[in-house]
Amino acid sequence: MMSDHEDSGADVQINKLSTATVKFVPPFQFSSNNEAEPECIVTINVNETPKYYYINYEYRYENTSADMKTGIDHPAHPFSKDRMPLRHASDMSYGVEVIKNEVTKSMVTYILMSDDELSLYTGNNTPMRYRNDLMISLGLLWD
Repeated sequence: MMSDHEDSGADVQINKLSTATVKFVPPFQFSSNNEAEPECIVTINVNETPKYYYINYEYRYENTSADMKTGIDHPAHPFSKDRMPLRHASDMSYGVEVIKNEVTKSMVTYILMSDDELSLYTGNNTPMRYRNDLMISLGLLWD
């Protein structure tokens, strides 16, 4: 019989949930007139466990015409074919599970930063472009 202070052997998962909401616009000028650019607003949810990051993306579209497609066919979607011509883009677009290590820890920290804060680390890239590249890279590191 185990005493109250002994480990039962159960895998205790302590979860930490972090969230950020960011805006993506098309990588190339979408309209030649003064219309507002279509936007894809992405809510990034990261559930951190001792061993993994479970990253989930939720999408909302703004300034979108009635005939414009949604999902990865939307021109501002971060996993659209204009940004990522990989065949697994649609799989990555919902989120990814990655092993927790120093590399993925930094990547997750950066994707959750505000644009102002992230711009301090992006060099000549915009925060949107840099975050997009990190999201794609995390998708390639799935576990």
